[in-house]
Amino acid sequence: MEYKIGDVYKNEAFPNRISTIIDISPNVDYDGGLSCFVMDNTNGEIAFSVEYEMQLKEWCEKIDAQLPKYEGLSKEELRRLAKYQIGKTYLHTESPDLRYTIVSISPVKDAQNQLSYFCEVKDNSGDIWYDVHSETDMDRVLKEI
Repeated sequence: MEYKIGDVYKNEAFPNRISTIIDISPNVDYDGGLSCFVMDNTNGEIAFSVEYEMQLKEWCEKIDAQLPKYEGLSKEELRRLAKYQIGKTYLHTESPDLRYTIVSISPVKDAQNQLSYFCEVKDNSGDIWYDVHSETDMDRVLKEI
């Protein structure tokens, strides 16, 4: 992968958004690429999303940018605040063939004052891909196995 944690880029599909890579998936997805957990800054509003390696290559341009520094939560604060823990696996209640394993947690809260979770998703056929959910989404559709 050409990108690394800390890289900043612009996505031509979202010209007002600047994204910073905060984590990279531990495994390749079913297309054979890695996925990045990114912090998106759109005019000062923070959100989190996933970018697949193919998307980064096709639509994104690495840039030098002086972004505001966001003080990340300490590991102790993160453990205390995070409702869902890294390494735990959850069942998707609307699609019971999907299993979500938490890979990473956002180091800061989003614009809705919530943590976001970078999840490895595996279906019954063994395919793997990555997704990001806010805490509200996690509460709504996932239950611990």
